[in-house]
Amino acid sequence: MGLNTIDDSREGIARYLKRNPNTCFVDEQEGTITGAILAGHDGRRGYIYHTAVTPAYRHQGIGTALVNAALHALANEGIIKVAPSSPSHATMQATPFGSASASLRAAI
Repeated sequence: MGLNTIDDSREGIARYLKRNPNTCFVDEQEGTITGAILAGHDGRRGYIYHTAVTPAYRHQGIGTALVNAALHALANEGIIKVAPSSPSHATMQATPFGSASASLRAAI
């Protein structure tokens, strides 16, 4: 997950989470944070800015569950068109929750 020192500072991320309290999630398993996603919108289109899963927990559906949770949360806010922050990826559409069993909770 690439972070920069301006927008991705502790203060910058805190502002982002405050502005997008319902669309950012962490995955937690047995008290350990195993994944996170930062997603938000501008009122018209949603964006997924950062997604990360701890290497030891990859290939267990956590990333899929995080993306599905973010897409579902954005859809609940009326946003059905979602673009990843990297322009090299395809635009995603909101879909129902996946079947992964990750225990997700809102980041705020």
